[in-house]
Amino acid sequence: MSKRDEIKKIWLECFQDPRPYVDMYFDQVYRDDEALLLCDQSDAPVSSLMLQRYLMSFHGSEPSVSYIAGAATRRARRGQGFMSRLMQMALEESASRGDMLCTI
Repeated sequence: MSKRDEIKKIWLECFQDPRPYVDMYFDQVYRDDEALLLCDQSDAPVSSLMLQRYLMSFHGSEPSVSYIAGAATRRARRGQGFMSRLMQMALEESASRGDMLCTI
């Protein structure tokens, strides 16, 4: 299964968004290079989020910003630190992009 499909599967398990919205998001908004997927020791996907680029207007300039969307962990794997690790990865990636800030 592709990264996109694994993340969509996690999204559908964790959120109650209508299927047409989820399909639209993954067809029109989702980008593989903005998606983070964390797997457990057996290589099973357990946690994901999108680290989307966003251009913000701030005092006459337009700094680069990352926006975290769709942060989710499979129900059976919650409370095991996966999202904490994934958020740390997201902040490191945002910093490496040169973002002024990272938002949720």
